[in-house]
Amino acid sequence: MEKFDINKIIAHYGISENIPELAKLFFPHVKYPKQAFDRVLKGEATLDVDQVQKLAEYLFVLTHELFNID
Repeated sequence: MEKFDINKIIAHYGISENIPELAKLFFPHVKYPKQAFDRVLKGEATLDVDQVQKLAEYLFVLTHELFNID
């Protein structure tokens, strides 16, 4: 089974400057979305299925492509 690595995806697609935008996309109802996303980046939390789907849509790729980043 392939592992989902958000940091590898961010590096691969060169979207590190979009972290605040991604945080708002993933955590729209959280008071401090950047802090919530920082926990994901540190490995203290994970994205759920809906958030992974949002990331795929944001990047215009199929969801399974996010699991095959080398």
